Amino acid sequence: MKKSYILPLLCFVVIYGVLSTVTIGFGFFGTEYGAKTTPGQPETKRYTVTLLHEGKTQTLPLEEYLYGVVAGEMPASFETEALKAQAVAARTYTVNRSRYPNKDHPEANVCSQSSHCKAYLTPAELEEKFQNNPDGLQHIKQAVDATKNQIAVYNGEPISAVFHSTSSGMTENARDVWGGDLPYLVSVVSEGESASPRYTETKAFSFEEFSQKINNGERKVTFSDNPQTWFSGWEKNETGSVKSVSLCGVPFKGTELRTLLGLRSTHFEITISDHIAITTKGNGHGVGMSQYGANDMAKKGYTYDQILKKYYTGIELSAIDDV
Repeated sequence: MKKSYILPLLCFVVIYGVLSTVTIGFGFFGTEYGAKTTPGQPETKRYTVTLLHEGKTQTLPLEEYLYGVVAGEMPASFETEALKAQAVAARTYTVNRSRYPNKDHPEANVCSQSSHCKAYLTPAELEEKFQNNPDGLQHIKQAVDATKNQIAVYNGEPISAVFHSTSSGMTENARDVWGGDLPYLVSVVSEGESASPRYTETKAFSFEEFSQKINNGERKVTFSDNPQTWFSGWEKNETGSVKSVSLCGVPFKGTELRTLLGLRSTHFEITISDHIAITTKGNGHGVGMSQYGANDMAKKGYTYDQILKKYYTGIELSAIDDV
């Protein structure tokens, strides 16, 4: 061999060795390729997720992370098929979030705040919560394991599989809550919601307390002396939830009032007497899968894939490797 070929060949061997070591040892794009199967079989993939929890980031195997999510989001007493549906929804949501940088925490795919991403219980918290109910924790883990690597897709892409506790009897269109129109997040009838302990709630406000809470927001309202004239221009969507309403001429979205007043949902009615009483139906944003609705379906004999296809219109189930 000529000497002029020796140096380039050595460089190629060194570079190839380094790249192979990095790829096998660390993995890329949320997967690890270290686990080998028997000769002649394809390598198995071990998916991971980077979690922001209590100000610190950590990388966890996806399926182990889901134990903490499902336990934090759904009661262990729920039906097995409902827990399976929850596991697939949570897995899909995580995979979807992991595909794009998160502007609120770019260092992590997801966080443990249920108001922003999804609730999460650490192994220590799981042990404490289920110390007197080990069967409950096993029930959750079995539901996660039974659906391993399964996600919901629309046109071959992982969906934003949002979910909520309790609907008003109909789930909400995504466009009515967040403004984005997603074909798989449209309103559907949801039965069995009255079984939820948070199906209805009435909150009472003095006139002064109500006006103070409203004016804690960005826009300020000059309230008249007659509360009976405060509300006008009611606009509701097809589910009966409040889309918008004016307060003394200042327009507010139903979602804004829900936040300012600490309401459980945007499906509400207002009664004015010597105070303001607001009665809500449902608990949560109302988009996607209703957890209590899913449990009602499971009690009626529906399977987890049927539950998911009801609440996420037009989706199919797929393995993570196929997307």
